Amino acid sequence: MTGLSLDDILSLPQVHVKDIKSLTDKLQKFTTGGADQLMVISDFDFTLSRFSDKSGNRCSSCYCVFDSAVGTNNPEWCRKFVGLYHKYGPIEHDHSLSIEEKVPFMEAWWQQSHELIIQGGFKKQAIDDYVAHCNIQLRQKSADKLVDKYLHYFDIVLVDDQSMDIPNQILEAIYAKSY
Repeated sequence: MTGLSLDDILSLPQVHVKDIKSLTDKLQKFTTGGADQLMVISDFDFTLSRFSDKSGNRCSSCYCVFDSAVGTNNPEWCRKFVGLYHKYGPIEHDHSLSIEEKVPFMEAWWQQSHELIIQGGFKKQAIDDYVAHCNIQLRQKSADKLVDKYLHYFDIVLVDDQSMDIPNQILEAIYAKSY
């Protein structure tokens, strides 16, 4: 999208802005403040990372790294992770529920998943191996762009993923491959 004007971007069908004046004011502050004053706040799963790969296969979310990778080494633990997905996944994707109604279930899911990771005694090396073999891809066209634009210039705060273990491992793996 390099070289597009703000009007070009706003005219794209996937772009919806409620208050254009407020947006332009914020963009002006970003521009005058400079990169050293900018903090990016984002979710990780399917926001920075892709939902599907180029072949149309669904990519993994952070916790799905354990579902798929653990299954090859320890089917019992895999069943536990997948069981949580089957319990909470339908709630997450239920459009009849409000966000407020979903939040307690999503927090319980996160807590129970995190407890399984702790109970399983997964060490950093195991997490590194799982991340190396999972199907998580970032939306950026290349890891270099992510590293250059985000890791070197901006603070990144990832929300919703209360445990930063997996996102950190993914970003570290990308950084290691790039440099």
